[in-house]
Amino acid sequence: MAQTKEQMAARAAISASGLRHREVATHLGIDSSKLSKSLSGVRRFTAQELRALAELTGVTLESLDPDRNGTENPAGELAGVYSPPKASREFEARKSRIVNAAWTLFTERGYHSVTIAHIAKAAGMSASAVHYYFHSKNDIFLATLDLCAREAAQRRASGPRITDPSERLIHFLRVQLDGSEESIREWTTWAQFWSSSPTFADAKEAASVAYGRWQAQLRVIVLEGMAAGQFTATNPDHMVNAVTAMIDGLGVQMLTGALSPAEAADAVTAYVSTWFASTPVADTTKEND
Repeated sequence: MAQTKEQMAARAAISASGLRHREVATHLGIDSSKLSKSLSGVRRFTAQELRALAELTGVTLESLDPDRNGTENPAGELAGVYSPPKASREFEARKSRIVNAAWTLFTERGYHSVTIAHIAKAAGMSASAVHYYFHSKNDIFLATLDLCAREAAQRRASGPRITDPSERLIHFLRVQLDGSEESIREWTTWAQFWSSSPTFADAKEAASVAYGRWQAQLRVIVLEGMAAGQFTATNPDHMVNAVTAMIDGLGVQMLTGALSPAEAADAVTAYVSTWFASTPVADTTKEND
């Protein structure tokens, strides 16, 4: 029996998603036998089932319903009206599972030692399913960099509320060098990105987004300190760029073991104090950590 476009499209979407037929049938609200009949051509998917399948696999309804697009099915339902976004809840959840699994592998083994097959196994999916969500391993790594930057921003923002700009700047920077598991994972990710960035087509854009989060938070503190007369900087960009370069260098030294986390934190405190207009404030961050 020749397969229809609908059957082939449904089979491809399910196969690429890495989901079991039982899981798909449950989401569609039918039993596995009905799903098998629909995939084999014995019965046709209803418009409601196609909508659910599109949402589950993250594809558009039009791609699953090429023959009935914009036409009424025998039940009188209008197909092709609803086109769920690719970024559906299930779709994003599976992408997140891949990224988290890959991030752990990249951190533990290094980018070049990890394959799509490794990532698929860690995520509990097939390699074809991983390729369905990400074009390449490079794309996955760029996604881990974005996740890394977002989590780092949350860590910096979740600290104690400090009103004094000088004290807040010291705390903000020391969080990045606290030697915690999260901190080491962040620096490991960045070190791998720096060393491999020539191979990434979107490296500049990814770095710009990641650094943008960091510098946006840092700039707020710098501007407040300048407005309060606490920082000697006359151009916030100069201070932001200089502090960024310093924290990157200290992070690499901490990661390689050249400096302990405490030594790196003390070094960054001594450095930013050179930007203070008066005697450096007492470092109260250790009490607040």
